[in-house]
Amino acid sequence: MDCPFCNGSGETTCLCRGGKSDMGACEDCKGDGYIVCPRCNGTGLLE
Repeated sequence: MDCPFCNGSGETTCLCRGGKSDMGACEDCKGDGYIVCPRCNGTGLLE
């Protein structure tokens, strides 16, 4: 799984409003603009 905008803290930034986004990877995005990406490392890929 890809986490393109992962910040290394287990969240990935995405541009979304109300749980919807123009990025498929953000389909589960919360309204706050982040989705949980648990095993993500600083490179934006899952470990």
